[in-house]
Amino acid sequence: MNSNINEVVTKLQELFPKDPINLRYFDDDLTIEVGTPGMINTPKLSFSTKTNQLKIREFSSLAKIQNIIEILAEVNADD
Repeated sequence: MNSNINEVVTKLQELFPKDPINLRYFDDDLTIEVGTPGMINTPKLSFSTKTNQLKIREFSSLAKIQNIIEILAEVNADD
């Protein structure tokens, strides 16, 4: 899964070039957040690898949402 995360982060950086990408680890969960410059701000997008829950807090086209889902599907893909 670790090699997949590097690839996913790279693709998300290409999709959101102006937004920081943060990885938060808690127990056995990894959460990927896009657009979180500080702890208080709400991310534009967050994805939990434990629950496979995606939260999008910014309006996007369906094509962009599909692209995001395809990228995030690689996180749990088998090596």
